[in-house]
Amino acid sequence: MPVGASADQSPEAPAPLEFALAPYISTRPLLALFQPLATHLQKRLGREVLLVTAPSLREFDLRALKGGYEFAMLSPQAARLAQKEAGYVPLLRVADDLFGVLIVPAASKATSVRDLAGSKIALPDRFTTTAQLGSELLASEGFGGDSVVHPPGFQDSILLSMLRGEIDAMVMNGSAFHQMAPETRAKVRVVTETRHISHVIFLARGDVSAEAQRSMRAAIAEFFDTAPEGARFSKQSGITGVRVPTDTEMKSLDPYAQEHRRLLNEIPGAKSSTP
Repeated sequence: MPVGASADQSPEAPAPLEFALAPYISTRPLLALFQPLATHLQKRLGREVLLVTAPSLREFDLRALKGGYEFAMLSPQAARLAQKEAGYVPLLRVADDLFGVLIVPAASKATSVRDLAGSKIALPDRFTTTAQLGSELLASEGFGGDSVVHPPGFQDSILLSMLRGEIDAMVMNGSAFHQMAPETRAKVRVVTETRHISHVIFLARGDVSAEAQRSMRAAIAEFFDTAPEGARFSKQSGITGVRVPTDTEMKSLDPYAQEHRRLLNEIPGAKSSTP
């Protein structure tokens, strides 16, 4: 029986549609944030929609690359891999760019990356785009080795570690930074931003019919373009719209996808030589 289905569900009723979300923040706030989108899709598609995720980004992306999700929101580098290796079809990308922000506690004296020499700087999960962008930024300034760490947990928990003084600075996803409560944001300061690239991408598995792909694309676009709950979602999430990704944009993600494949191929628990 599908997750969320009731024992007395009508045999004629279509199985719930699973819409998979990359776990870039903790599971509970992630599912709560995207529930308005799920509700909208359910109304427009006439099919129960269940939001699903995975315990880690690595597990999530491996499931996607095995064709485990009918529809999914993937990080850009994982989306490109899913397109090339598993036949997923990109439907829409978030219109805003994806980038990271290097933040420090508000009381920090650092005003540039170089001011953080000798500090402990945290990057999120190695499988996030933000970690790749942050590593790129820090490497360009000569940072690496033991000064750059990947603490366990999601970005919101790493933020709490920084505010407790356990690390000196961190790179956080720009959207996650936007979602930060005002009282928390007042406790931090942005030093700089990483490179901007294509944002997360909504995809359909290759065996999903063209009609179902069109319906999903239209329903997601309608949520952002005209639905009142979509406007509230945008204000809360910082994700202000969607558009169809171009072939050029997808191909530009190849270097990030290649690095992502290298990380996925690593033996879990093995020490990586990449900061």
